[in-house]
Amino acid sequence: MKVNNNLSKKHGEAAVTVTHKCSVNSLIRILRSKTFKPAYASPIAADSGINCFIEGREYQTGQCFYGDEADLILSWHGPIENVLIDEPFPLTPNILYNQERWRAIIPAGTNRENIVVSGFDATGANIGWISSDQI
Repeated sequence: MKVNNNLSKKHGEAAVTVTHKCSVNSLIRILRSKTFKPAYASPIAADSGINCFIEGREYQTGQCFYGDEADLILSWHGPIENVLIDEPFPLTPNILYNQERWRAIIPAGTNRENIVVSGFDATGANIGWISSDQI
């Protein structure tokens, strides 16, 4: 299943599309709760935000270990800063940090107005079926 809404008219033309790779369960949890819970809550942890990939940039996307069968597609409406892979944490919220070839990251604490969900894609997900008598 793939859904992609064009929200550029509502939020301006300067938006950048970013994709967060996650499991189908995580995708559903994010969409239902309208919140993102980082893998590590500490702001000094390297994964204390939304790891993502900026559309049109080159990344080593094979670095995902598991839970990468779904894409959460976001529109970013804020500043972007190119930084080295060893940029010290915590990162300042409300800036999309691009660590070219590795990842981009939206730090924890970023305002909601900078991030808009524009779609999702679970086309390649392996979803199992159960019989009605197992429900």
